[in-house]
Amino acid sequence: MKRDNEEQVIKATLKGFSEAWLAGSMDAVMQLWDPSAAEEMTYEPVEHTSPILGRDALRQYFVQAIAGHVMTHTDMLAPVVRFLSGDLAYAICNYRWVSETANGQHSDDITRATCVLRKRAHRWYFLHMHESLGVGG
Repeated sequence: MKRDNEEQVIKATLKGFSEAWLAGSMDAVMQLWDPSAAEEMTYEPVEHTSPILGRDALRQYFVQAIAGHVMTHTDMLAPVVRFLSGDLAYAICNYRWVSETANGQHSDDITRATCVLRKRAHRWYFLHMHESLGVGG
């Protein structure tokens, strides 16, 4: 039963990522990443050709990305969670991102995300996320 509960917490973290983007809150996005892993965290967004490494670079990316897009709708779809050890898990899901850019361009994209999460103090945090264009993206 405990694993089911842990799985729900991880799914809530995945959903929290899209909700933070919808709210336009860089602080809410950053709170989902492991605060004890400043140099370990990595993010590979769809539009980058190389990973973003470390907390400072991640914060800078989110500040610029959130400023450049106004999310009008987001969804987290089809999550799958697998436990690696007591405090590590990976999750796979799809995200739907509907947004407008500052110059009025509309986009509606689906991305696939593969994430590594670590449990700290009864919460699950992202350590790594890789996104690629998904079906319909």
